[in-house]
Amino acid sequence: MVECRNAGLTAAAPTSPYSPPPSVLTMSSREIAELTGKLHTHVMRDIRSMLEDLNADQSKFGSVYIDAKGEQRPCFNLPKRETMILVSGYSVALRARIVDRWM
Repeated sequence: MVECRNAGLTAAAPTSPYSPPPSVLTMSSREIAELTGKLHTHVMRDIRSMLEDLNADQSKFGSVYIDAKGEQRPCFNLPKRETMILVSGYSVALRARIVDRWM
């Protein structure tokens, strides 16, 4: 698992008062990038756009990770709902499975 601070299945303290509670399972934007074969910068752009379209507060999902140079970089930690909304837009086959499930 590729982690941002407070990402994945960890129960660390939130990085801000707007972060999802530690008991909420999340997937990091870095892991989404790795799993989808997309650049992390593109996933970050897509998450920002999605959250804006959903009228969601970006700071609620924001976090940081330490890159190879030891510098802090932004990332997002998305709960299952937002992860599924994002990645279903990446795959026509996944979108079709979701639609078919509800038909």
